[in-house]
Order: sequence, then C-alpha cells, then structure tokens
Amino acid sequence: MIREISSGGKHSAVLLENGSIYLCGTDVFNLLGTDSKKWKEQHKFIKMSMLENEIIVQVACAEFHTICLNDKGEVFSWGGTHSVKFIFKKNSKLKIEIRSK
Repeated sequence: MIREISSGGKHSAVLLENGSIYLCGTDVFNLLGTDSKKWKEQHKFIKMSMLENEIIVQVACAEFHTICLNDKGEVFSWGGTHSVKFIFKKNSKLKIEIRSK
C-alpha cells in the first residue's frame, strides 16, 4: 500500500507502508539515487536499493534533491546541483561533495 507520494521538479517518489521508496523521472544530479554519472530518464518506478535496510517513514522531493526520514529519526538525502552533489556510497550513508564554481 502507498503511504506517501512526493514530486520534485523532474522526479517523483512513492513511499510504501513497508518503508520502501520507489523513484522515477530524470536522473540528472543523482535525483533517483542511482549514483549514475549520465543523464537518463526512468519512466518506471525503481526501488531505492541503497536504503533497503532502512524503514522509511517520510519522503519529500524538491527541485534537485530528495530527503527522507527513517523510523530511528535519521535523515537521508540525495541529489544536488552543479556546485553541491549528494551521493550515497556503500560504506557510508551520505557523502557530500562540494565543487568550487
């Protein structure tokens, strides 16, 4: 069952009752959390696999990022802009890269 739906500028997220997140849209700036280096369109919802061990209770999409909250009160975010990019890595929940202009 769907618990919550959120949309940003070019992507959308669906949060299920079981705590899973599914995303679709444009994967520019890592909006879909795939860590892809290429701009691509995802027309079908894909599961956010980097959060598969988390129980997510809220999700919100913005123009260039997505943010969510788990059942332990921890916050996760991904996406970014030309100067700031949020990327998940396997050994850390969140890595923030800040590029100089």
